Amino acid sequence: MAVGERDRNVKRQELGRRSSTCHGIAGYAFAVASVALVVTAIDLLNPHFPLGRFPIALALTVGASAYLFGLRPGILAYGLGLVAHVHFFVAPMHKLWPPSDAMEGWASLTAFVIGATLLLVSAILVRNARARVELLAHDLLQSNERTSTVLNSITDSFFSLDSEWRFVDVNNAAQCTIFHKSFADLVGKVYWEMFPVAVGTEFHRRCLEAVECGEPAHFEARLRVVEGAWFEIHAYPLDGRLDVYLRGITERKAAEEKLRRQRELLSAVTDNTDAHLVFLDRDFNFLWVNPAYARACGRSQDEFVGRNHFELYPHEENESIFRRVRDAGEPFAVKEKPFVFADHPEWGTTYWDWTLTPIKDGEDTVCNLVFSLMDVTHDVIARQEIQRLRAEAEHRAAELESFIASMSDGVALFSSAGEVVLANQAARRILGVPADLPLAEIPLHYRLYSLEGEEIPTEQFVSRRALRGETITSARFRVVTTWTEGVISASAAPVLDGEGHVVGAVTIFRDVREQVEFEQRREELYQREHKIADMLQQALIPSGLSSPVPGWDITTRYLPAWLEAEVGGDFYDVFDLGDGKIGVLIGDVAGKGLLAAMRVSAARYSVRSYALLDANPAAVMARVNDALSRDEAPGFAGMVTAFFAVVDTKTGEVVYANGGHEPPMVHRSNHVIEELTVGGPALGIIEEATYEQAFVHLAPEDTLIMVTDGITEARRGAKVWGKDGLLQHLPTICCSGLEGIADGIVHGAKAFSGGKLHDDAAVVVLRVG
Repeated sequence: MAVGERDRNVKRQELGRRSSTCHGIAGYAFAVASVALVVTAIDLLNPHFPLGRFPIALALTVGASAYLFGLRPGILAYGLGLVAHVHFFVAPMHKLWPPSDAMEGWASLTAFVIGATLLLVSAILVRNARARVELLAHDLLQSNERTSTVLNSITDSFFSLDSEWRFVDVNNAAQCTIFHKSFADLVGKVYWEMFPVAVGTEFHRRCLEAVECGEPAHFEARLRVVEGAWFEIHAYPLDGRLDVYLRGITERKAAEEKLRRQRELLSAVTDNTDAHLVFLDRDFNFLWVNPAYARACGRSQDEFVGRNHFELYPHEENESIFRRVRDAGEPFAVKEKPFVFADHPEWGTTYWDWTLTPIKDGEDTVCNLVFSLMDVTHDVIARQEIQRLRAEAEHRAAELESFIASMSDGVALFSSAGEVVLANQAARRILGVPADLPLAEIPLHYRLYSLEGEEIPTEQFVSRRALRGETITSARFRVVTTWTEGVISASAAPVLDGEGHVVGAVTIFRDVREQVEFEQRREELYQREHKIADMLQQALIPSGLSSPVPGWDITTRYLPAWLEAEVGGDFYDVFDLGDGKIGVLIGDVAGKGLLAAMRVSAARYSVRSYALLDANPAAVMARVNDALSRDEAPGFAGMVTAFFAVVDTKTGEVVYANGGHEPPMVHRSNHVIEELTVGGPALGIIEEATYEQAFVHLAPEDTLIMVTDGITEARRGAKVWGKDGLLQHLPTICCSGLEGIADGIVHGAKAFSGGKLHDDAAVVVLRVG
């Protein structure tokens, strides 16, 4: 409104200038006419008026013209009147018409009429022009006052700059909100000098462009003079001036930024949600789809825009629903609606939860539809599978219940709180519980004791341990109930849910009273047998064995297996054969216990007997083999391995034969290790077997080392120490003396097997002094 008013003021000013021009022209014309009229009147009244007096008469009219129309028109009238009188009135008339009273009278009359007419017209023009100028001046004053009032009353800021960028006008809003200075402080001051921070800004650049191009500029920018606040700016160049209107839009910009962030958030949500979103026009043409919908349909988002939904996915029922929602304006929702993609029949039937929401315009007419879908195919299939599994589980539970009921073992199922929720008939029978006793009362009627008679606390019951996540197998107890007493073997395991949490426990138990009594009797027999075998073995394996010949050192080691209840079959012997010869024997009988001890006895004393008759190792081994092979006593079919050597202590010669035993080793004084590789079949298997004998010489400080397979077969998991392990270990211990060698071999084997030997072991070490 203020801009239009100022344009009207400009037009009024232009019209005023034109009226002033007309007024000036009329003033000059009226002044000239007045002079001419006066001169003509003088000439008419007195034709013989002396020209010398003419300036005096002319001065009277000049004064009047100067008073009425201004000094410049009066002076101009004087000059023009003088020239006109002399050259245009008097001289030409006297030349054309000789002076006569009549002619001068008519000429003067004509001049008078013309001058009077001009004077009248000029007076009218002057009056009209002056009236219009006064009216325009009054309107202009009122218009300026209204414009100033409007500019100062509006909330928008306004200021006007002249061609030199000086303030010409500033309204109250601009003084208070932008510049924070009064009108007096701003008017006449150069904008860019007062506010240098604005130089180089968008506002500065756009204002310069508007002035240079002469075209209005409309833009939005931050003003540094107002601490970066946003303004909508309109700059109007006009007649060397620049009028600037500013409207604060900081709040709008903040709202726009908030809206932009909300749109980005909404876009991020719609782009990343699993929900499928579609925006349709009222004719069901796609306007927008989110990525989830595009992916589910196997298309890109752009492929949908502009295409009709039911051209892509024809479905009469769904199209009917869409039309009803559009026509009625009411939303529609459905759960788990089946749908088959016509362009992807291989996907089979899919299931969807979807809603269709109408969007209305201001006239309550549906203009758009929002289609929201959620693929619940997996949920439906999972529920169907769960239902199938539940039915199958119920069927299996019925079968299991029938099976449990038919079991001879007692079965009890406990809840997570330790309450009995199921017990079969066998459980009631074993515990002697009456059939009519409620399950919850069964725990009140029994106590558990160890086989030694110590009462077991409730928290150590196998059912309670299983509820803590333990699995117990074949734990034996003595159970005492209100109705009976017995011995049971119980196993228990936790019942877990799908997440691995314990939700109960199951216990299976049986009456083992007769079995326990049988095992106790068997244990008594075993202990008696073990005692006999142990006594026999102690008799067969001499302790503190020493060389029967001076100058030869011998030491032995025997280690029983870590299962100490079993008596092993390893043995060794050293005996004097006379004439400076000694017999050295080491062997192993297959099996354990009393029978193995008896076999050791037979083998050991057979070797002694035959060696005293003939100190030939090969012959001794053959005779012992035949004797053991012919032994048909029950349990005497066990194989025997043995190494037998005859040592001539005078010469150091060693004659030996090997019946399937671990090859001995000779550690020379120069640290070379030799293996005695000559061997033969084990004893007691093949009758009339023959054996080869071999010779080896022992020099002073040479050592003969003999072991059983309890050493070489020391195990660590699937690995065996073996002969190679022993060969690698010997160099580390052969300098530690005879006792150190024997102990080192034992320690090496035990270290390899983790500190325990699973078989009994024997070591015999012989050294030339």
